[in-house]
Amino acid sequence: DAVCGAHVYGGLEAPYIDISPGYRMASADKFDIEVTGLAAHGSLPHTGRDALVAAAAIISSLQTYVSRNNDPLNPLVITIGTIRGGSQRNIIAGRVKMEGTVRMHSAERRKFIESGMQKIIAGTAEAFGCEAVLSYQYMLPPLYNSPGLSAIAGNAIRKLFGDHIRRDMPPVMASEDFACLTENIPGLYINIGCANKQLGFTENNYSSRFMVDESVLKNGSALTAQIAADYLGGNEWPKD
Repeated sequence: DAVCGAHVYGGLEAPYIDISPGYRMASADKFDIEVTGLAAHGSLPHTGRDALVAAAAIISSLQTYVSRNNDPLNPLVITIGTIRGGSQRNIIAGRVKMEGTVRMHSAERRKFIESGMQKIIAGTAEAFGCEAVLSYQYMLPPLYNSPGLSAIAGNAIRKLFGDHIRRDMPPVMASEDFACLTENIPGLYINIGCANKQLGFTENNYSSRFMVDESVLKNGSALTAQIAADYLGGNEWPKD
């Protein structure tokens, strides 16, 4: 019927807890682009079709999708992380491969990204006499916190610790596979603050120097147990 999980978060000081409702983390999809042109000698550019130039234009054009086709109130990040092409410094490249990711919060707008990118990629390549194929793979959906569960969690925090321990954090563009659960049933993803400046624990979760103030672990266990008890106890909340 519902799902709840807690995660230590190095960006929040212990013992604070974040249970903010709504979209909290971004979807994470991946894509590959293959640009095909015609190799030629660098001294005879007119006899070839430069796949590298077309690829560079595609990279720039995709950023205009973010700035001009997407609602600026809906966060969207399109990243090209790798580009491979060419064989020699004096040879016009006939083939280029690129890899990238797409991140956004809106589950509704996510449905249109692939087709929008395909138009830009194919049209840009065609302008340079090349062809480009987009291969798009849907991975993690955006993470949405149920307002109803968030309200139950707020009451649970008040019972266990008092309101002063709650901190609302802004959404982020990172992704989380817990979203595969919240996509299908109401869910709540809780951030348990584990940073402690006095102990020197100030690094984020992906740092090689990341350390956890372990005193907060019992708080996370207690909170999730209290939420489950309150939910099963008959509290009513919207089916969102």
